[in-house]
Amino acid sequence: MKPGTSVSAYISTLKDISQLLAGSQERISDNDPIGHLLSTLPETFATITGIIENKPAAELTLDAVTTTLIDAEASMALRNDQVGSNLNITGTTTQALAAMTRHRGKRGGSSVRAR
Repeated sequence: MKPGTSVSAYISTLKDISQLLAGSQERISDNDPIGHLLSTLPETFATITGIIENKPAAELTLDAVTTTLIDAEASMALRNDQVGSNLNITGTTTQALAAMTRHRGKRGGSSVRAR
């Protein structure tokens, strides 16, 4: 999977390729697209890939794997957004403290004193 490609777009491409191959003389099983999908995901999906690979064979359908991966991608994106928000808040707080320190220095006031 190329960086920046969503899981759903990648799976859609794999489904299209599977359908094209189904019309050829090359025999592919229902699990071939799943195996290819799991082996080509980026390292960020390693944990969820391990979980999927350890599910019972009866639960390993392309639709079930697709749903699991899309949910995992959404969860990762949400976590990344939250981390970014926390970093932004931290940066803003640091900037505010620096501005306050500069302002105190201009006034000739003292900074916070240790007890």
